[in-house]
Amino acid sequence: FFNYNFGPTWWLKKDISRPYKVLEISNEINKTKLEREVLEIAKFKLPISKNWYGYSLKEKSELPLIDVNIFTGELKKIIDLVGYKSIIDISMMYLKPKSSIQLHVDDHLRRKAWPYIAGCKKFYWTLGDTENVYFKFYKAGILPIENPLLINSGMHVHSVVNDSDNLRPTLMIYGDLDLDQFY
Repeated sequence: FFNYNFGPTWWLKKDISRPYKVLEISNEINKTKLEREVLEIAKFKLPISKNWYGYSLKEKSELPLIDVNIFTGELKKIIDLVGYKSIIDISMMYLKPKSSIQLHVDDHLRRKAWPYIAGCKKFYWTLGDTENVYFKFYKAGILPIENPLLINSGMHVHSVVNDSDNLRPTLMIYGDLDLDQFY
């Protein structure tokens, strides 16, 4: 999966199948403070596998929507910069060193939140060192995770490898996105 590419592929910017979009917001946010803020409001520990775990506002990324005005600090800055009008879920996920997440597609098709999640709408930002960490979408290739991204993990097969000696923290947000802000 990581050894082969399949040649260039193009997606229309406004197409629901677009795999990702790089966001230019990282210089405005204190990552350490942001991670701490998310952990303080997280209500659920998500024991996903022996190598991958996280903390989240909700047990599952599902409706109802949460008003963005309840958030403060660095987290509120991110929400505003990305353009979320309301939030479905916020998670801080951790991938242990020298481990990986198997090939998968995020399965949200049957959830009521699907209209808000479908497409390139999931905020994804690796807050730690990205050296020797690889996030690959099947046809899109290795994603530039040194930048914050909007990703389409519900329509693209993907996997992550953390070949570093460090824990990889990643912030993920689902919400009602103002699509005109970035497209």
